[in-house]
Parts: sequence; structure tokens; C-alpha cells
Amino acid sequence: MPTCSTDSDMEMRQLLLRVFAERLDDDLYPKFVEELNPDEIEDADELFNGYVAWLANLFGDFGIKTIISEEAERIYLEFLNCPWPEDAKKKPIFCLNCQAMINRSFNWTGLRGSIERRSSITDGSESCVFKFNKIE
Repeated sequence: MPTCSTDSDMEMRQLLLRVFAERLDDDLYPKFVEELNPDEIEDADELFNGYVAWLANLFGDFGIKTIISEEAERIYLEFLNCPWPEDAKKKPIFCLNCQAMINRSFNWTGLRGSIERRSSITDGSESCVFKFNKIE
């Protein structure tokens, strides 16, 4: 029985994300370790805050203007612009790449927690907002 195109599209998307995540480990992880030195930071809050600042700088290198804010012990990273707005509206892989970069790099910290994408420019919001939930 042939698979429908949505199954094929989902499989392709998963494959692309896995390959992208592996490339992040190979190409971006060394930069993460060099710039943040996570093994040298013993305080979890200091590591968490340093990580979010590192992440904002990383996306700034792509031309994304960011704001970091804190509210009720949650940290929010907001992207004020998207360097690929038209492409991202046509192909969600662009948004998934940003999400994958954030999720994968958060795993490198060794901290417990989760990240939620709260809004997306390509969905019509004024900004992309990611909420970081750190678990003590």
C-alpha cells in the first residue's frame, strides 16, 4: 500500500531534522564549549543565564534581533525579526531549524527543563517567542 504524501513529508522532515541536529553537534558544539565553558560553571542559574545570552548572540550572528526577558521565574527569548520570512512561510523547516538549534544546545548544558515555542512570525505573530522552563 503506498504511503500518502503527508507521511512521506513527515518522514523527510524528521530525517532532515536528525541530520541537522547531528551537524549541530559536529559544528556548533565546539563553539558552545569554547565560548561558554559550561564545565567551569558550577552554579545552575549562572549556567542557565549564560546559556540564554550565548544563544541570543548566536542568533544575532544570523541577523536576528533578540530580547531576553524574565517573568515569574521563566526566561523568554524573543526574535524580533526573521532572516528568512518568505521562505519560512512556504517551508516550515526554517522554523524547525531554529527550534532544533535551541533544543539541541539546551541539552548541551546538562540542565533539566524544557523549551516551548510560544509564537512564530511565520504564523502571523509580531515575533517568535521561546519560553525556557528550568527545573531545579
